[in-house]
Amino acid sequence: MRKQTLVMTALVASLAGGVAIVSSRAFAQAPAAANPKITQLQGCIDHFREARKGWSQEPTTQAAYDEKIANAKRLIATLQGGTDVPQDKIDHACKSPKAAPY
Repeated sequence: MRKQTLVMTALVASLAGGVAIVSSRAFAQAPAAANPKITQLQGCIDHFREARKGWSQEPTTQAAYDEKIANAKRLIATLQGGTDVPQDKIDHACKSPKAAPY
């Protein structure tokens, strides 16, 4: 009986801890999820970083990716500052650079 109580207590404690982690993680992501434009730009930044690492070691292409990343970060800062950015600017910022191999 005592062993069963200990197991149940451990189970409840682990579930409560898991809920706390999930809820804090969800809370931390709430501001970005609140604005789909920011989420889209963050996804573009991740894509550009991966493409910069793997697709080309050519300095021109890497510089083009660096500029695209910087532009996306500026747009995110603008959005977080409360200024709206048109969707066509977001779409343009997420296009691959002309120097990209794909």
